[in-house]
Amino acid sequence: MKKILAAFLVIMYLFSSHAQAADKNILDWQKAIGYLDQYNNTLLNMNENTATARKQYSYALMNAESIDVKGMTITVMGREMYIDFDDRMEMAMVQRKELYPEQVKLNWEMSRDLYTITRNRMIVGLRGLYFSLYSAMKDQDIKTRKLELQESIHNQNVLRYEKGMISGIGLEESEYSLLAAKAAADASARNLENMMRSFNAYVGIEPGTVFDEVILNEKFDESRLRKLEFYLERAPARRYDITVKRKQLALMEKQKEIMERYPLNMNTVSIRREYEELSGEIDDLKTLIEIELLNIEKGIREAYIEVVNAGKKVKEMEQLVDLQKSSLEKINARYERGLVPKTVADQAQLSCEELELGYLAALFDCNTKLMKLENAAGIGPAYQEG
Repeated sequence: MKKILAAFLVIMYLFSSHAQAADKNILDWQKAIGYLDQYNNTLLNMNENTATARKQYSYALMNAESIDVKGMTITVMGREMYIDFDDRMEMAMVQRKELYPEQVKLNWEMSRDLYTITRNRMIVGLRGLYFSLYSAMKDQDIKTRKLELQESIHNQNVLRYEKGMISGIGLEESEYSLLAAKAAADASARNLENMMRSFNAYVGIEPGTVFDEVILNEKFDESRLRKLEFYLERAPARRYDITVKRKQLALMEKQKEIMERYPLNMNTVSIRREYEELSGEIDDLKTLIEIELLNIEKGIREAYIEVVNAGKKVKEMEQLVDLQKSSLEKINARYERGLVPKTVADQAQLSCEELELGYLAALFDCNTKLMKLENAAGIGPAYQEG
């Protein structure tokens, strides 16, 4: 009977633990990205605009198929007649058939690419909020435990004061330390509430949503950073700033080529002026592309240096954490031998956790800068592990 009762209690405990875990609202990076995609109004509106632009392109293609550039059939007195277009009208119809669908296609591609760029930028911003939320949650936990530790120390000091082991000034200092720890704990709690509201507002979920835990699985992968030339070589063919201008240039050159098919039209003042203005716009756009390429190269070089420096910071912080952990192990060993009080070991543990949080901040910053570099080269992923 006792064995059955024990087994029943174990099952109930496991069931209860599972239910409690299921009730917890746990946030990880993939879930944060999902919130952004599902609820952010900016991205939802842009996605809708992209779908509309795609439909407009489909309609333009279908309409272009039925266009006769040579002439049109009309009905006069019940009889159908075919009228040939003059050169000017034929040129306009050719542009409508060959050029207009490509212009509408470019509008769709621009809408689609702007959505991707905006989403990537918002993900970079989300990373900052995500880590701030994680950091605020960890900070509150540390500050709360510091308060508990300070309460324990103060209680010991009260007993020491009653026994005449410390002076009144020593007791006042202890009380001040306790009040400071309580103020820090309260401030960390308010900061956590503010960070949750900021995160919720950014992704677009209910303002009062509360997360019980934030998971951080950030890693330092030095092999992910390629040589500078890798990013410089890929940017010209991938960056939206360049690709969209090259597509615009191609359309302008196509329009110019269509106009050149009808040289007699150049005798018309308005068409000749349009042709000359178009030629000037083509030259200006070519110059603008060259300037944009130089600006992109400059931005990539600066972003690359930031990543390299951030990586050095990560390594420095990693060494400090290793030293702190080594010191903590020695203090814990002394505590187990009864050479130092538990409060000293607890303080060392909290100091180590604070330093680890600083290391994670440096690591998160480094990976975020690397994401910005990849985006600057036009090779950034839609999102990465957080």
